[in-house]
Order: sequence, then structure tokens, then C-alpha cells
Amino acid sequence: MTFVQRYERLTGAMANATDMGPVLQRNGFAYVGYGIDPNVGDVAVWRNNVIAPNGHIAVVSKVTWDSPGWIITFRGANQGLVGKFTQNNCSNVSLRADLQSNKAYYYRR
Repeated sequence: MTFVQRYERLTGAMANATDMGPVLQRNGFAYVGYGIDPNVGDVAVWRNNVIAPNGHIAVVSKVTWDSPGWIITFRGANQGLVGKFTQNNCSNVSLRADLQSNKAYYYRR
């Protein structure tokens, strides 16, 4: 969550990634839908689940088509152990490609 906060220069109180919708909206983002095909620059918010009890948040950094569908690459923190790098003073940032764009809520500036 801290990575996206710094990357997007978000202000305001932030508790859990799953609750970021109102914070994003107060910072000029508009809710554009659940399970849509996102655009580069959209912010994806996943609700809490067994793997991520506080939810997850990431920025869409790439959208490509490859059968069987769109592959979305998310830039965020705490997305796994492979390929981590430092950005915006966060040392655990990585890129993660996913066909599961239909599991996230999307916000766009």
C-alpha cells in the first residue's frame, strides 16, 4: 500500500489496501468498475482474502493481448519473492502478470 501511496502521491489516512477506494476518490480517481479490462495507469484494488487478509493494491503498468485473453501486468509491493526492485523508496516492488483482472476493482484518474 505504501508503494502505491508514494507512486500516485496519495494523501489522507490509509488503513488497509481493501479500503483504498475512498482514499483514491478523494485524490482525484474515479471508480471505473469491477472485473473490467483496465488501462495502463489504473489502480487495482483487491478485497481481503485468505492470501491477503488486508487486501492488495497495485498500479496497472502494461496491458497485452495473448490468447486466451488480456494479460495485465501489475506494479506493486509484496507481490512475491521473484524480481523485486526498489522504486519510490520501497524495496519490495515487483511486476506481476495476471489473467485475473476480473477479480479487482479499478480506479482511474
